Amino acid sequence: MPMRVLGLVLFTNAVAAVQIAYATKKMNFRNMCAAQLLASLVGGVTGIVMAYYGFGVWAIVWHTIAHSIASVLFLFVFIPWL
Repeated sequence: MPMRVLGLVLFTNAVAAVQIAYATKKMNFRNMCAAQLLASLVGGVTGIVMAYYGFGVWAIVWHTIAHSIASVLFLFVFIPWL
């Protein structure tokens, strides 16, 4: 079951790939790094809090999902391309 839920990350990472490619083309590494750093922070805090409260393997699953979603959101905030 956890692997099925982790499949959701495939779609969010596909959206993030467009933003990352655009930022790389424009050589906008500073904003891309800031977005990824904040996404790692969000995912890390989510995973640690869930592990502390005893969610087991679901802490790792939701850490990955939270990081992926936060990455997309922060990339859209820091690197507007529309």
